[in-house]
Amino acid sequence: MSEKKLAALCIVMTLFVMLIPGAVIEFASDWVRQMLPWRPESRPPGAGQVDKLVHGLVFALCAYAVTRAWLGECSLPALALMLAVFAVFTELAQVFIPGRSGDVLDVLADASGLIAGMALALWAGGRQKKARL
Repeated sequence: MSEKKLAALCIVMTLFVMLIPGAVIEFASDWVRQMLPWRPESRPPGAGQVDKLVHGLVFALCAYAVTRAWLGECSLPALALMLAVFAVFTELAQVFIPGRSGDVLDVLADASGLIAGMALALWAGGRQKKARL
């Protein structure tokens, strides 16, 4: 699969994960809890922060794939801006999804993931493309 196709797939999967209705997330969480060898009676302290981790990881993967695919055809600042707008869009769209809500902390988690993913793509230097600044 080409890097551009992989990046497009990552964008679609990011949209899918970020725009899943809350009831589906709860169902999946309950299903996973049933598969665990122990039965947590309630959510442990800090369990709500798993959401921030998911946001960061999903956007890191997306940013890595997009940076690898389009750096060289697009400047690094332009890629960063497009990815940041995409992250804000997903948070704003969550306001209209049942059981979801947009959150400033989620945007910060998204941004952290974007920075990490882009930095990793630059460090890995896959295609050794130079960024046009």
